[in-house]
Amino acid sequence: MSSTTARAQACRVSAIRPAPPRSAPPRPAPSWRLTERGVAVVLVVALMLAVAALTVIGLTAVRVTSPSYQVSSAMPVATVTQVTAVERPGR
Repeated sequence: MSSTTARAQACRVSAIRPAPPRSAPPRPAPSWRLTERGVAVVLVVALMLAVAALTVIGLTAVRVTSPSYQVSSAMPVATVTQVTAVERPGR
């Protein structure tokens, strides 16, 4: 009978050279251009969105700060009561 012995060996990695960078082909010019009229449309749409957002935020702020505002029963709200300090005799 013959006996075989196993020995541990370290891995060897041969030197890896980085691949040469490939030059990217030039990109073709876009087939569409944004004209002055297109820029104006984009700006008007952005302005309309900003005005709508500010209107909703402003109306909500006015509503929740008005004296007649009542919290709906769907939202539980913790009530805060004022606690007054009581002086102890002897201090």
